[in-house]
Amino acid sequence: MRVSFKIFWALLTLVFLLGISTFAGAVDKPFAAPSPSGDTDIFITSDENLGDSQEDWVTMEDEAVIDAPIGLVALFFTDVKKTITMTPGLKRKRILRKFSDYNRIDYDHYKLIWPFNDRFMIYRARKEINRDDEILITMNSVENFPYEERGKVRGFIDNSSILLKTSPQDEFKTTVTIKMNINPGGWLPKWLVKFHTDSWTQELFKNLREDIQGYLKQKKKLQKAPAQKTQTTK
Repeated sequence: MRVSFKIFWALLTLVFLLGISTFAGAVDKPFAAPSPSGDTDIFITSDENLGDSQEDWVTMEDEAVIDAPIGLVALFFTDVKKTITMTPGLKRKRILRKFSDYNRIDYDHYKLIWPFNDRFMIYRARKEINRDDEILITMNSVENFPYEERGKVRGFIDNSSILLKTSPQDEFKTTVTIKMNINPGGWLPKWLVKFHTDSWTQELFKNLREDIQGYLKQKKKLQKAPAQKTQTTK
């Protein structure tokens, strides 16, 4: 009797999970990018496609001081491999089109837990050097970019930025201010969105500090190696 009861609950759980998976797949339709009619159409953000209501959007704002010069911090926010390593949930990142060192179209793929479909975003990333002690990176979704990702749902990013400022007291310290407006697209339960966004900025800052420390240690190690080799040959 006890075994039959366990089998009953196992089957009920399986039916429930399959139901969620089917519902999520039905609501979360992958984005099929239309063919652009011209270059001027590719890079326009369309408010009509950025969500059904304000409730679809999640805003994250945070600030931290990083023990590194502004140029090095900017490198970690613009280099593809470094960005993947430090950004929570980011599985893949590609530059789809590069106009200059400060202006490009990026693709980001974020991993979600089963049974929900992964998300991807296509957006224009610009880096503006306002002054020697200030760098602004802006991110806005683009419309009609000729790209399709099967099995994933297209999310959106709008009016988002990363502001880097050299500390007035110490040029080797950088204040990082992050503002993200994200629409994950499709349907996701609020608890899942909360789970992914509540500590996102703090985890990113933690990873950034650790990665920069590792980078500086490795650089210092490589600088010492030639000097030690020269002494050995003498």
